[in-house]
Amino acid sequence: MEVVAGEAVIADHDCVMVDGKEIKARRVLLATGSCTAKLSTPGAELPGVITSDEILELTEVPPRLAIIGGGVIGLEFACIFHSFGSQVTVFEFQPDILGNMDREIVKRMGVFLKKQKIKVLTGTEVQGIQETPDGLLVTAVGKKELCFTVDQVLIATGRRPCTQGIGLEKLGVACNDGFITVNENYETSVPGVYAIGDVIGGPMLAHLASAEGIAAVERMAGLDSSVDYEAVPSCIFTFPEIAAVGLTEEEDGEAGESISKSGSSPL
Repeated sequence: MEVVAGEAVIADHDCVMVDGKEIKARRVLLATGSCTAKLSTPGAELPGVITSDEILELTEVPPRLAIIGGGVIGLEFACIFHSFGSQVTVFEFQPDILGNMDREIVKRMGVFLKKQKIKVLTGTEVQGIQETPDGLLVTAVGKKELCFTVDQVLIATGRRPCTQGIGLEKLGVACNDGFITVNENYETSVPGVYAIGDVIGGPMLAHLASAEGIAAVERMAGLDSSVDYEAVPSCIFTFPEIAAVGLTEEEDGEAGESISKSGSSPL
């Protein structure tokens, strides 16, 4: 195996250019991952408004932290920075947090967040962010207009596929809403070019991308390999942690099936 460091562009179905160096191959597998999604809200470009990548570079704990987005990333950082001593406020546009998670678990997680004094505002849209002498003023609208002054704002509204600048348009690789379209073999619309992981959509999980990579290569070799998307494990590193595998009751019902028995046990 040879590892080549540099900026790569697909020149053809069997050729990749890396900083001017041509690399030929029978097949090309794209696994460029994802990056933080930008927010168009006025003030999102101000100093002190950061992404989930940039928050890892902080050298001081912000006394007051606003988080836009009540998904996995937003709630993980909410719990982490609350434990560091930040006063945390989470703004979620949707009616509830953790959109794809089991509703009973979401309800219980809401109780734990409240006990930790993490303020979660669902059904609330951030309208703008302004600089003031006392910090960043976050204006939001839910049931009523709200204003919060904080020291930093974390944008945690999801991730988008990293597909820009790698030659997809020139080669004619089909995409749907930014995600690369693939068939059951993980092959794109261009024969010989494959894609796996965050760039093809679905749950953005590293272990799922690894499984897709194995399946894609085995398919290239003629093996009948596949990934069971109804049995993908996931974990959310909140306090307490949440773990899940398989379909939720809601997803099972949407699929036209019914769970014969469900239950719960207090721990």
